[in-house]
Amino acid sequence: MSRASLLQETALWMDTVNLALCLFIYEVCNDCQFEFASGSDFVNFMNLKPTSRPVTVRPKENLRVCYMVFSVSQAIRPRERGRLWAEGFLKHCGISKSYYDKHRSDVCGKGATEENRNFRKAIDKAIENARRLNNTHSCPPFPHSTKYIFIIPMRYTAHTQRYGAFPFCTLSPFVPHWATSGQT
Repeated sequence: MSRASLLQETALWMDTVNLALCLFIYEVCNDCQFEFASGSDFVNFMNLKPTSRPVTVRPKENLRVCYMVFSVSQAIRPRERGRLWAEGFLKHCGISKSYYDKHRSDVCGKGATEENRNFRKAIDKAIENARRLNNTHSCPPFPHSTKYIFIIPMRYTAHTQRYGAFPFCTLSPFVPHWATSGQT
């Protein structure tokens, strides 16, 4: 099974582009680079899933779509998955790989128009906002759960002096300090 077909198969049951990023990109691109689409159709479109109505690139917007695809693909991990997603997404948009390779960074170039520079800034901000929202720059133990926190022992002992201040931590249910008042 080729990697491209594996991506297509897993795309049916797994999102490649996380929801936050899809929605931030939707705010920038919907009804501008793409014809108007509902939020759910746009999220499905970004994840190469079937949509209720076709999502199409507006005329003369291929250049900006190429930059958006490049930027989003850089945010997908592992990188190979991002590359495969970009190829599939370009195919959905009707943009050739050769055009993409040649023009994906044109909105960053010296001769870029003010509109293209503003678009690049909006896409970069959308990706940063999604990253910040998802806290993707760190690896929390349960990224989608607020029920647990790390309890880190803070007692200074010979053990912490020898092995560092945080040699281990345990995962415990979150209990506010006021809920344990008076308990031993």
